[in-house]
Amino acid sequence: MQLIKEGITQHPDYSNCLGDFDEDGVNGVTDNCPNDYNPYQHDNDTDGFGNICDNCPFTFNFGQADADNDDIGDDCDKCFGPCDCNAANLDGLDPVNFFDFVVIADEWLHTGASLEGDVDGNEVVNSYDLGILASYWLYDCNP
Repeated sequence: MQLIKEGITQHPDYSNCLGDFDEDGVNGVTDNCPNDYNPYQHDNDTDGFGNICDNCPFTFNFGQADADNDDIGDDCDKCFGPCDCNAANLDGLDPVNFFDFVVIADEWLHTGASLEGDVDGNEVVNSYDLGILASYWLYDCNP
């Protein structure tokens, strides 16, 4: 075991104790995604989780909170609840495509209840709805 010198005291180097399970060249406690290959260790939001395994890689999301278990971190999740593929499939025909986008474009920035393009149900058609639609782009909701 290698000893690390800090000032006058020396202590063992334990950084290799956990090994390099993802074989990215970064060992143990220093790997910000220990189960995912990410040799460059990019962490855009500086939350300690590498972009590869971060559920919200461009927004700090403390502890990777995900209340609705959709693999999108709470701090960047624009849809809590019924926003799924079928909500984004506005014309009801698979896949989610340009025709669904047209519905959002026609109601862009309109407000009120029962807007067809209001995918997230917040009574305004905006970039959040477009983001949800984009996340299901060309996806078959009912394969």
